[in-house]
Amino acid sequence: MALSTMESEYMTASESIRDLIHFRNMLSQFKCFIVQEQTDVLCDNQSAIFVSNNLVNNARSKHIDIRFHFVREKIEQGIIFVKHVATHLNLADIFTKPLTTDVFVGFRNAITRW
Repeated sequence: MALSTMESEYMTASESIRDLIHFRNMLSQFKCFIVQEQTDVLCDNQSAIFVSNNLVNNARSKHIDIRFHFVREKIEQGIIFVKHVATHLNLADIFTKPLTTDVFVGFRNAITRW
């Protein structure tokens, strides 16, 4: 259980990165796919990005379970890079937050263009 938004975002990033690594490994087995050396992971929480990129254990992050620090290991290995995405551009919010009609329609249209 997360005690803060930062911890929740960090834990979610860790779980997402585990899935990402799994898919990267699967795709690398197929010779028709080229897997990039580094994959960008987008996060809208600056504190979670800071904890991901820095090996510092401070009062706000020292209680986080060691298994979630998988993120740091993959960043050090150069496999992933955690980048900031502005909240108003975060398409994942369509699945996680109540949105106004205009924002919902904008996100829906952006997703369907992919």
